[in-house]
Amino acid sequence: MAKTNNEEITFEITEHIGDISLASSGWKRELNLVSWNGNDARYRRI
Repeated sequence: MAKTNNEEITFEITEHIGDISLASSGWKRELNLVSWNGNDARYRRI
């Protein structure tokens, strides 16, 4: 279901699984279990 512009999007990282990689610039990739808008949590790589 699409959100309209005036609806708030919420998220909660329910579990941090771990870091996948770390770049020389300081940026890192993580694997987390994330719940969006109160729904069941899903894996998310950021």
